[in-house]
Amino acid sequence: MSSASSRGSNALALLPNYLVDAGGIEFYDERAAPEGCLQVSIAENHCVAPMMVEKVNDVQRNSVFTPDMIYYQNTYGMAGCRESMAGFMSTIMGTPSQIDPEQLVIGAGCNAVLENLFVALCEPGDEVLLPSPYYATFSFDLGCRAGVKLRETEREWSEVELEGVALTRAETYYPQIEDLELAYQRGEKKPKVLLLTNPHNPLGICMPKSVLDGLVEWAMGKGMHVVSDEIYAGSIHGQGFYSLAGEASKNQNVHVVYALSKDLGASGLRVGALLSSNEEVLAPVRKLNDLCQVSSTTQQLVEKMLGDKEWVAGFLKENMRLVRRRYKRVLEACNEAGIKYLECDGGLYVWLDLRPWMREGETEKDLGSRLIKEHGLLMTPGESMDMRCDGFFRLVFTAVGDAEFELVLERLRGLE
Repeated sequence: MSSASSRGSNALALLPNYLVDAGGIEFYDERAAPEGCLQVSIAENHCVAPMMVEKVNDVQRNSVFTPDMIYYQNTYGMAGCRESMAGFMSTIMGTPSQIDPEQLVIGAGCNAVLENLFVALCEPGDEVLLPSPYYATFSFDLGCRAGVKLRETEREWSEVELEGVALTRAETYYPQIEDLELAYQRGEKKPKVLLLTNPHNPLGICMPKSVLDGLVEWAMGKGMHVVSDEIYAGSIHGQGFYSLAGEASKNQNVHVVYALSKDLGASGLRVGALLSSNEEVLAPVRKLNDLCQVSSTTQQLVEKMLGDKEWVAGFLKENMRLVRRRYKRVLEACNEAGIKYLECDGGLYVWLDLRPWMREGETEKDLGSRLIKEHGLLMTPGESMDMRCDGFFRLVFTAVGDAEFELVLERLRGLE
């Protein structure tokens, strides 16, 4: 008999299989394991580490820990931190007016904010509707403790799409109302929430305003809430990003979540935010945030860092340049190797079509294993993100430092 409860054990089962399978891999180390596997499946931004470390150290050197900071703070975030976060989000999301800090809740990362939001929106066993493919750990973030189930769209690709280049074109993946309607009508219980990611994870595409407006209109007609995960809003290396933050500031059934983990490469700071104008939702989320508050010292750091408008402007410009450069270099390597890919405008990754590399009788899992063992590349398999066609992988091109990135390109060119 296990010492752990069934719900504790079930939490492990919600993790993507490829992460469990990766447990015994020897990862790259310049000295100890130069032939080791390169981890390009975790979406972190190593490009900006020098800028971030310099700024964090500068802020900390010039900060004073005041007596009040040792005590309890507002559960939804210190006023100064929320004000700076509101200004930063307004900038990267291009809102028509400044985001109201009173509409923000600051929590310990995007997954904690999402979990609390869905506890407030749904009962255990309720379902959330989301288009496929989608971020691999939504099932964990929403299902582990909130008890929410995912209901995916079940779009079937045509033979023309499967055999042609349609699966490497952005418009192919835009959510279709008819697919949402079919999924909505499937089953006795109706989904309460439509969950979107924009820029999309794992695809990296930015949905046009016309598509987003149509999705919101459809969901409002069903009496649903819309949650838009915009954690990559400041990592746009192309054109066309449109945020729902402006809509969330006035529409009580639209909510936006964000975090500093990607755009600032600050996944270790654990700083996320919910934007909502619905007081009936904000009130319980503020209380639930008791369980995942951000420390007062981290909030002070965020307040001063994001409050430095000159630094923020320079950082965002340089981040865009670095991300764009890496993206272009990955595409160049793919072109040399004959790998097809989905051209995208945002995010820190590229969606690769590796179907031609699947040998006769191989599954996607087999190919993923071979990529690790023979080529030293651990990418996110499409199956873990509910991609309904084998052979697609997400490669995070910012997941490693500069020297390791050169190895990633070399190994990509050597795929066979």
